[in-house]
Amino acid sequence: AYIFVRTEDGRMVHGNAFVGSSNISRKALTDGLEWNYRIDYPGVGPEPATAQFAEIRSEFAALFTADAVVELSYPWIEAYEQRRQALR
Repeated sequence: AYIFVRTEDGRMVHGNAFVGSSNISRKALTDGLEWNYRIDYPGVGPEPATAQFAEIRSEFAALFTADAVVELSYPWIEAYEQRRQALR
C-alpha cells in the first residue's frame, strides 16, 4: 500500500491510497503487469470514499503496532543472517 496525504493547518484536505501488487522493481516499472485499487479522499460520485480511505489508513497504521513487528536495524539483520537457512 502507498498512502499520500496533503494537509493544511493540520487538517487533511486530500489523499490517495493505492493498495495492490505494485512493486518498485525493474519489471514492475518497465513491462510488468501490476494491479492496484485506488481510493481518493475526498472521493467523488454518489458514495465518497471517505470511510474507505480512513479504513485503509487505520489498517496500515495497525501494522506498525502489531506484536510481530520488530524494528529493522543492523543488529537484527545480522542476527537474521546467522539464523537464515539458505535455499538448496
